[in-house]
Amino acid sequence: MTMNRLNSLIILLAAVFMLSSCIQDDFDTPPVYIPPSIDASQVMNIGDLLTSNNLLGNCDLVSPTLLSGATYEGKYIKGVVTSDDFAGNFYKTLVIQDATGAIALSLDATNLNAQFPVGREVYVKLEGLYAGVFACQPTLGGGLDGSDIERIAEPLIDQHILKGDVVGEPSPEVLALNGGLNPSMINKLFIIENCEFDPSFIGQTYANIPVSATYGKDVIANGCNGGSVIVRMSDYAAFAGDTLPIGNGSIVGILGIYNDEYQFTIRDTNDVDMKNPRCDGADDLILNKDFEDQEINSGGWTTQVVQGPHDWSTSNQGGGNSYYAVLSNWNGQGNDASEAWLISPSMNLSGVQSATLEFRNAYNYGGPTMQLYISTDFDNQSSVGDASWTELSYTQSQGGFAFVTATVDLSNFISSNVHIAFRYTGSDQDGSTWEVDDIRVFE
Repeated sequence: MTMNRLNSLIILLAAVFMLSSCIQDDFDTPPVYIPPSIDASQVMNIGDLLTSNNLLGNCDLVSPTLLSGATYEGKYIKGVVTSDDFAGNFYKTLVIQDATGAIALSLDATNLNAQFPVGREVYVKLEGLYAGVFACQPTLGGGLDGSDIERIAEPLIDQHILKGDVVGEPSPEVLALNGGLNPSMINKLFIIENCEFDPSFIGQTYANIPVSATYGKDVIANGCNGGSVIVRMSDYAAFAGDTLPIGNGSIVGILGIYNDEYQFTIRDTNDVDMKNPRCDGADDLILNKDFEDQEINSGGWTTQVVQGPHDWSTSNQGGGNSYYAVLSNWNGQGNDASEAWLISPSMNLSGVQSATLEFRNAYNYGGPTMQLYISTDFDNQSSVGDASWTELSYTQSQGGFAFVTATVDLSNFISSNVHIAFRYTGSDQDGSTWEVDDIRVFE
């Protein structure tokens, strides 16, 4: 064997060895998650932490307290995450809760939901942290900035915040707006029932677009039985540009306080369920379709397939017990060129001065945008191509199957025969999945 051939053989063997090593690495078993082993005797409840440090209702607390000494050596609090930063309405903050109280964790990191999603138990190692109030809100932080509490530095988060099991969020307590609010409620998860956004906010978005000088928006929610509360919306929230629903219903969120004024903060728009007529009945329903009967054609709705094999149907995939209308042109192996319409029954709007359409929509995957149309000469029997249709603009989902609420003024189409329609299109090269729910037209 010549020296050149020997060298070539050595190089070949080395390459095979390196390739084998890479392949081995690709199939390494991911580490198994093991919850922390912490004895119950090491855990103090959140309520005791709050009272012993005078954190409830103490907006005048001058300086946060360093948790140290025998009281906190080896001690933890344990709670379930009730709010994270997934939708951006909370920033660098987690809120955790146990049966005795709730507290905010101020953390100098983003994308906290990846490690600490809503519903995960966490253990917080107390020794070395600071307990204080931020704008009257009981908070744990990592240091002092003058007399203010500082966030826990990112390198220290894993030392102080330990992941437990995912157990699901606790059921929210009912918050009566007419019953009075008190400091023991701060940071807790509540549901406000039989409420609605103040009429002055009808047609507005959840927050400000573009970002305002105050970085957020205070929306007023009123209870039908009296009382009201500020609902705080961040201009940086993923849903900032979505339209506020105008019906009556419920809101879930965290009760907070800012400079002696109580405010309520939702996690995302799934916390807002307002499908009912308002307290005074001012939004008399003309059309209501929520698909909970799992029927696409009930209530006089029709569909027309113009091209392709796909038609509108109902589903609750990913939505729990809530059903919606859905259409995709995916056939399991590829896309089909498609066009299909979902058409409302005829509405007689001749006796009203104005009318509003409200619906929720979501989509995922790349493809044409779902279009919204209105017609005053469709007869509900002929082809859609035989009628005149006007396209309407609406607030569209940003993708990822995230629902947004759209509100559209129909006042320019007052007539005795009005139809709205949702038109789905897709090509043999691409196509989105579009979902529609909670379609309402009201005066």
